[in-house]
Amino acid sequence: MAAKRDYYEILGVSKNASEDELKKAFREAARKHHPDVDKTPGAEERFKEINEAYQVVSNPEKRRAYDQFGHDAFGAGGQAGGNPFAGGGFGPFTYSWGSNGGNVDINDIFGGEGLGDIFDAFFGGGMRKPRKGRDVSLEIQIGFLEAVWGVEKDVGYSGKKIKAKIPAGAFDGLQLRFSGEGEPGQSNTPNGDLYLLVRVMPDSRFSRNGDDLYTLKTISFTTAALGGEITVPSLGDVSSQGIINLQLKIPAGTQFGTDFRIHGKGIPKINGRGRGDLYVRILVEIPKKLSRDEKRILEELASLDRHNN
Repeated sequence: MAAKRDYYEILGVSKNASEDELKKAFREAARKHHPDVDKTPGAEERFKEINEAYQVVSNPEKRRAYDQFGHDAFGAGGQAGGNPFAGGGFGPFTYSWGSNGGNVDINDIFGGEGLGDIFDAFFGGGMRKPRKGRDVSLEIQIGFLEAVWGVEKDVGYSGKKIKAKIPAGAFDGLQLRFSGEGEPGQSNTPNGDLYLLVRVMPDSRFSRNGDDLYTLKTISFTTAALGGEITVPSLGDVSSQGIINLQLKIPAGTQFGTDFRIHGKGIPKINGRGRGDLYVRILVEIPKKLSRDEKRILEELASLDRHNN
């Protein structure tokens, strides 16, 4: 298997690139290699590679982990079987791509241009008005929290507009059938039915696998060694529908790559009650520069280790 390319090299930026430089480079690369634009062999794989690189280096926690450990930061790490992060590659920190879009914020690619402009760029004109009586297939982009808690969106098709209800727990790639009244279901209306493909924009704090959420948290070397309490992001409840902070206790001696599971703090189940879980993977930051006192303390600790071993 070929070695994975450096993410900064894929985007054509330096390791010190700013947030704006990363976003600009991503837009340019994604525009150039989107499979609806780039018809050369391998365009789809290049677009996936660009998407994957940007999702890592645009996220402060993931970028810090990548800068320190490279692709190994997202490898299997830990015991196989039951470990939600196991499996190699990106584990749950995945990207996805569809034939007409991907699990990226479309505004990151097109700089806020309207959908009409995007279709003009790809197909040389706007979307064709469907014939009366024909079923219609459309895509809709919704935000991460809109997918979590559900949302209503005005959607126009066949010369009319409906309020399409997206259920709580919707996932990227979900397809819904609407009758014209805004409710998923079947219909024999003369205008035909609407098949709506849901595309969910990613969130910089989380990755998703089914109903479970995954996040990375970097802690200091001393917190890992001595233990402590840290703050991690989590979903609120249906009343707040936002992001809240939870306190997580870190036991003394916590190792790099340790995973903590917080029950019931994941995504609402789309066809049932309850929610998935939140998994927190711990990354340990090793200081690059030490003060004189810090160096002395670590040297004393190393001396004790040598003596005990």
